[in-house]
Amino acid sequence: MIALSAKNPGIPADDYLGAWTPVEVRESGGDGRPWLKLPTGWTKILAMENRWELDGFSAGALPVIRMHFKAVAEGHGPVSLAQDLCTGHWFRQVTLAPAPALS
Repeated sequence: MIALSAKNPGIPADDYLGAWTPVEVRESGGDGRPWLKLPTGWTKILAMENRWELDGFSAGALPVIRMHFKAVAEGHGPVSLAQDLCTGHWFRQVTLAPAPALS
């Protein structure tokens, strides 16, 4: 987890990092690269790094255990992705608020 050195009491620290929204990730059509479905359509993932970072929490009846990835999407630049290891679903981190200036 990233520690912030400046705090804004109006926005929880986790909101600076962003919320997770569901996305689709599919295997390639033969070129060895996966595809990511963003609101603008399907885009090829040019590079993907497993950060070997896990997080987990209880969400009702099922636990959520996510593996985090840093990816580069063609035409979109870097994106943070996570895969729920219990369900296989994928999520993209979306920034909710700008981080405060660090002093």
